[in-house]
Order: sequence, then structure tokens, then C-alpha cells
Amino acid sequence: MNKDCLRNVPKSKFSMLGPTRSFAIDPHHSTSGARGNTAVLIVDDHVDCAISLGLLVGLEGYAVSVAHDGFEAVQVARRVRPTFIFMDIDMPRMNGLDAVRRIRKESWGQRATICAVTGRDDDITIAQCKAAGFDRHLAKPAAAEDIFTILNESPNACSSRAASCG
Repeated sequence: MNKDCLRNVPKSKFSMLGPTRSFAIDPHHSTSGARGNTAVLIVDDHVDCAISLGLLVGLEGYAVSVAHDGFEAVQVARRVRPTFIFMDIDMPRMNGLDAVRRIRKESWGQRATICAVTGRDDDITIAQCKAAGFDRHLAKPAAAEDIFTILNESPNACSSRAASCG
């Protein structure tokens, strides 16, 4: 499947029905639920990965926004000021490392918990993440349990289950 074709689909909506609730996410706008005061930004250039993680987190009631590159992530983060950011590293236009450096320069960005979710799981990448300002590092495919461990912590708290960058 050509992901560039998906990227150019304007205002697409993806829906998922569960046994007790339904949830729809517009990949270009944030959604709000029971935990709507807790904003979560999902950033991945693989549209299906970003939408899947957004649906998973949104079903738990978080206010979810989705971006597909580092440049878009910085713009969306300035608008929604997320409490949690899950960001891929290797993306077009601006990579995740540079996006996090920009986000951390903002006063609101210093308070966010930022987790790298990437296919790179080596010591060099983890060190680069730490230097850029990531709080955590998860290797793809990230387990839902690890995502929710991070979301259930207070911002910037250490996790024994998810690899820490510090």
C-alpha cells in the first residue's frame, strides 16, 4: 500500500466499534473523551501506526491528536500542549529528535512526558533520544501495556516497565 496516497486523503475518519463503546478519530484534529483534560500527541509517518495507537489511547478517554512528521508535530503540540507525546524518530521533513528539541524549548514542552516509539532499539539511539529530550524509549511494536504504564504515571515519572532514557 502506498502511504503517500493515504497521506493526501483530506479529513479522513477512521472508526472502531467495540462491545461497549465506539470511538472515531480524525487524524488531523484532536478528539476528547472522559480523560479529555489529558492531551496525548501521537506522531508517526506510518499512518496506520499513528491511527492505531491513537485509537487505542482514545478508547481510554484521552484527548488524542495525531501528526505524521516532526514539523507537523511541533505545530500540533503548540496548539494542544500535550501532557504526553509518543513520537517516532525516523520521519520526513523533520525527524523526531529535532522535533523534541524544538518542543523542549517551549515552557509547556518542558513539562510533557515524551516517549520515543521507534524501530531502532540500540544503545546509540537511546543515547540520542536522551540527548534530544525524550523521557522514555519504546521499541516497535510497542506493547499496549507499556503505553498505558506511561500514561498512568504522573508526567515525567520513571517507569520500571518502559525503557528510560535517563
